[in-house]
Amino acid sequence: MTRSSNPDMVAARANPNLESRDFLRIGGRNRSTGAIEYANFWNGIGTVTAAVVDVETGEEVEYVFVGAGSLISIDGIAAVCEQSITIGTLTVTLSQIDQNVANQARGYDLHEQRAYIWQGDFDLETKVLASPAESVFAGIVDTCDINEPEAGGTGSIEISLRSHVSEMTRKSTLKRSHASEILRNPDDEFYLDTAVVGKWISYLGQDTPKQISGK
Repeated sequence: MTRSSNPDMVAARANPNLESRDFLRIGGRNRSTGAIEYANFWNGIGTVTAAVVDVETGEEVEYVFVGAGSLISIDGIAAVCEQSITIGTLTVTLSQIDQNVANQARGYDLHEQRAYIWQGDFDLETKVLASPAESVFAGIVDTCDINEPEAGGTGSIEISLRSHVSEMTRKSTLKRSHASEILRNPDDEFYLDTAVVGKWISYLGQDTPKQISGK
């Protein structure tokens, strides 16, 4: 099943002046307050306010994205969806010398935080997107590696992302019981007697206790 684009995007791509741009939104946990705060980057020049399609609601929203070399590359975005459950992973490379990148990567805890990537067609003449950027990846930060450069070298920050599909394969530590089942469905009685069934005694044939008169 191939990924489809909205009609406005398809029509806009007839314009030869368009160039594709990537937009990244990545969350981080504030180490002092525990609040989740987001930073936005794109692989264009300067700072822009761009419209994107929210992956969870399908609605158009706007974010301010910082560019000028902050987002260096995104590797591994697949244009095809697998029929089976496939955990997608990719690596995002950010500039180590960009102050906004450094603030997010060094000042916040990125592990297990949400990350979103959109792709949009940027009109070189009007300096705006031809239509809202489309979501191409929604996932979670797996690792964040800060590569310190040697003298005279160039460092980078590499962030490994895994898709939300990975959450479907996560094993629960919850022990299944009647109490856990009715949290999802109050009428579920599948585990109703599991706590006592081990104490039940089943009598077969001649081993069945005889009834005593008067008792």
